[in-house]
Amino acid sequence: VFESGKKISNNVFNTMYANGLITRPCCEQCPFTSSNRTGDFTVGDYWGISQITDSFQDEKGVSLLFINSEKGKSLFESIEKCYDYTLGSLDSCDQPQLHRPMSAHWKRATFWQEYHSKGYVFIREKYIIRKSNPLRKKIIIFLEKTGLLLQIKKVLQKRTLKS
Repeated sequence: VFESGKKISNNVFNTMYANGLITRPCCEQCPFTSSNRTGDFTVGDYWGISQITDSFQDEKGVSLLFINSEKGKSLFESIEKCYDYTLGSLDSCDQPQLHRPMSAHWKRATFWQEYHSKGYVFIREKYIIRKSNPLRKKIIIFLEKTGLLLQIKKVLQKRTLKS
């Protein structure tokens, strides 16, 4: 919510965040991006649940719970009858930040410069609305799965830094 009272849609915010446009620079060096967790549980969104089962499809999403310790296992066993769940694996959940830190969008600096000089409506149009093409989404998913998107971003980042 802006000072004026205007709200932005969650989809716009989520897209900007997921694309690395509005993440904090420290996210790129996060020491907690690992499946070796110190807490008893790790909770998140279960992206990729459809790889395991179709019975947990929900338009609001499905939660992911990793049990990281014996204490966590004991606690879960004491409440498991209260919940519907299915067993999964680290490989079946699409949570890249359990493996590596987030990458900043290669145009993040330009994004913030344009936001401050041209405003929210401009950046929403330039970075979000024009980017919602369904074919573009399919291509990006393919590039992410093959690891090519990360390579392309690295090359573009190097080119941006040199200029």
